[in-house]
Amino acid sequence: MTTGAIQCFCCDLFLVVDTAPVMVMTSEGQQLRPPRLAAPFICEVCREDPTKLKATREEMFKYIGPEQLQDGFDG
Repeated sequence: MTTGAIQCFCCDLFLVVDTAPVMVMTSEGQQLRPPRLAAPFICEVCREDPTKLKATREEMFKYIGPEQLQDGFDG
């Protein structure tokens, strides 16, 4: 396992993340690609604080787009 460190979005704690390539299906077939670590990460302690969690989720949706619901699955 290849690891790296990334800082929590809300505090100064560094989190250990897996940076090993992942298998991705592209138009050319399966390829190994490095993970994209651009979206914000949040530590376990900050995740318990609703205010910090909400701020991180709002920042995350800037990277992945708006939250989407699936009929029949998400209510």
